[in-house]
Amino acid sequence: TLEGTISDISPKGCRIEMPIGENADIPLEAGERVRLRLRAPGSQHGYIVEGQVRNVVNNDVVREAGVRFDNLPEIIRNFIETLARGTY
Repeated sequence: TLEGTISDISPKGCRIEMPIGENADIPLEAGERVRLRLRAPGSQHGYIVEGQVRNVVNNDVVREAGVRFDNLPEIIRNFIETLARGTY
């Protein structure tokens, strides 16, 4: 399990930032299938979405991964649009 923070999100996908120290030994490569738990800041509830890793960039401090979502139901697309606007 990897943990990170979403730095950019839309109904098409997101960019996730993960600290290298905690996740350095867990591989993550472009093309991999992933499941993400999305939730608004301060919320305990969220949605599980599936997607594909499009790219991974590592530097000394953080690993960034771009993920493209698969066939989101309308309720989850609406939730993501709300997150993207910052109006949660």
